[in-house]
Parts: sequence; structure tokens; C-alpha cells
Amino acid sequence: MSNLSYTKEFFMLAVNKRGAIPTLRSAKVCACLFAGGIAELYFKKIISKDENCEFVSNSNFDENDIHLFPLYEVIKTANKPMSMQELVRSYYESCSGNKPTQLEASIKDMLVSRNAKMEIKAGFLRNKTNLVPKPEKIQAIISKIHTQLFGAEHLTTDTICLVDLLLKSTVANRHFSNDDVARLRIRLEELNASGTYAFETQLIDCAFDTASSFLEKMTWGDEEDDDFLAAVIMLTMM
Repeated sequence: MSNLSYTKEFFMLAVNKRGAIPTLRSAKVCACLFAGGIAELYFKKIISKDENCEFVSNSNFDENDIHLFPLYEVIKTANKPMSMQELVRSYYESCSGNKPTQLEASIKDMLVSRNAKMEIKAGFLRNKTNLVPKPEKIQAIISKIHTQLFGAEHLTTDTICLVDLLLKSTVANRHFSNDDVARLRIRLEELNASGTYAFETQLIDCAFDTASSFLEKMTWGDEEDDDFLAAVIMLTMM
């Protein structure tokens, strides 16, 4: 678990028990995945900003960050500095069809390689195999947040970024009580007000807001919704 970045950990907490992103949260979750990915690339110095605060690629891309390649590739192949708006538009327009899944698929592959997921039968007719996070991995992430935000353990930048993504996407509501969600929000506001981690959360804010605005124009759903609809149609015809 120590090798999992906050974007991967966020994805593990965001998917449902079928290993899919819930339709009602899909836009916010996808915007958070984008924001987390951009923040990771930036703080790992894989990308940087020029004098005009536009993103440019650096040459130090590492295979350990292969889950971020779909975002990095957009900046690398642009051959010019990109604003956040240009980056958002180029990334989502490069995704096939109407489902922004390149980054998600890349993260899934990385989690499988790290043995952080297990297989389950899925689909309305149980004719699919989905990958879902192992329960013990989920609990380890939640425990880490508790001990760092509410306990005595050292608070890391990665955990702050993770909590920010969880609150923005409302995924925190699935894993924490209402009281704990309120406490997380207050703690994050306190840290921002003190100037601690303010730059990190500001970058995530900018990426999230820009991606959210773009995604409002797009619609997509869980593939299993289509399975359910097909099954209902079959039953009504019998």
C-alpha cells in the first residue's frame, strides 16, 4: 500500500462494490481523477509551468507513474505550453466515444499489477468479471486518513490531496460518518487558512473546477446500467 499514490487510493475508494464508478458521482469522480493526476505529475516534476503559468512536459517520466501516462501524453505531444483549459479539452476530446476512461483504465491496470484488486462476478446476469479493491486495502486507506487527520501520526501532503479529492467528489460520504466528514472538511479548511498545503489544494481546485465545467457538457453512465436495461427489456418480451 505504501507504493500507491493518492490518485490510485482515491480511485479505490471511489468505485462501488461492482468495481465501477457510480453514475450519480461519475462527473465529480472523473474531474477528481483528472485533478489528482495533474497534481501528481506536477509535484513529481514530470510536468512544470513556464513563465506564463502554462504546463510543459519534462523528460523525467518514470515507469512507476505509468498510470498517469494518458495525461502526460497529451502535454508531451502538444509540442507547446498548455493552459489548464487547453489540457482539459485536449484530454477529454482524445478519449474514445463519450466515456473519459483512459486514465481510469490505466489506474486499474496499475492496481491489478500491485495486487490491490480482486475479481468478482458482475452484470445483471452475472456474465461479467469486474475488478474491485480488496476490503483490507480500503480499510488501510481509511485508517491512514483517521490517524493522520485526527490522530498523532505525521500528516503527509499525499493524504491532504487524497482528502481534498474525497470531499470534492462526495466519495468521503461513503466511507466516513457525517461527523467525520464535517471534521475532515474543517481540518482541511484550517490547514488552508494557515497557509499549510495551500498551494497543493489550489492546484487541485483549479484542475477540478476546469474539468468539472467541461464535463457538465458530457453524459455517460455505468455500463451495467445498459446490462440492467437489456435484461428488463428481455423480461418484458417473455
